[in-house]
Amino acid sequence: MSDSTAPGETRSGAETDRIDSPEAVPGTALDADNPWPGLAAFREADHEFFYGRQDETAELLRLVRRDLLTVLYGLSGLGKSSLLRAAVFPTLRAENGLPIYMRVDHDERSLHPVRQVIEGIRREAARSGVEAPGAEGIETLWEYFHRTAAVSWSRQHDVVTPVLVFDQFEELFTHGMTTVERETRTGELIEQLGDLIEGRAPQSVKQRVDASPEAAREYAFGQNIFRIVFSLREDFLPDLEDLKEHIPSIASITNH
Repeated sequence: MSDSTAPGETRSGAETDRIDSPEAVPGTALDADNPWPGLAAFREADHEFFYGRQDETAELLRLVRRDLLTVLYGLSGLGKSSLLRAAVFPTLRAENGLPIYMRVDHDERSLHPVRQVIEGIRREAARSGVEAPGAEGIETLWEYFHRTAAVSWSRQHDVVTPVLVFDQFEELFTHGMTTVERETRTGELIEQLGDLIEGRAPQSVKQRVDASPEAAREYAFGQNIFRIVFSLREDFLPDLEDLKEHIPSIASITNH
């Protein structure tokens, strides 16, 4: 096993949307008499009934703690969502992480995917009692995380690290490409995720700073208090590699 590979599947390096926490989705509550969710994925609330994947959990946590981007992949039905939600999320939360489950809604009537991400962060922060940065006037994900003092705080006044977990990321290549408008929206999301992962200030920020150098004081360019996880089916790895132009880090992750 290489240093960047967890066993079998992990590598690092109408306003409706599905970006809400899966804990809010109605489901059968598990208990000692009913400890198995059937075909549904385990949720974070079910963590005490999730067993047997300690090594994978430990490796995935190690990568998420270390790297800005982690890619989790495997065959369909292998239990990637359950591993994340029932095993990884509770540990991250105990370590002052804020796991944010995201599944982008590509319907043209929904919020723009970038705005879905920002609103998803703020909803999960409010649900978890975390003081998150404001989003007024923010147009890009890079700005949201890199404004001076754009830090999330727990009730105990500890710095909290948001972990953006994009489940079923392969839907960007399927549902997100079925119309011209969806393709445009998906492309803008990918570009902004690339800016975040690669530490690349957006062109709009560069133009603003070039026009008014004192505006640079509004940003903490080296501040990376966040993590990102892409979870997808293994057969979509070639599509993921096609994003290397926007997210060069993907090349080092998928080529190990």
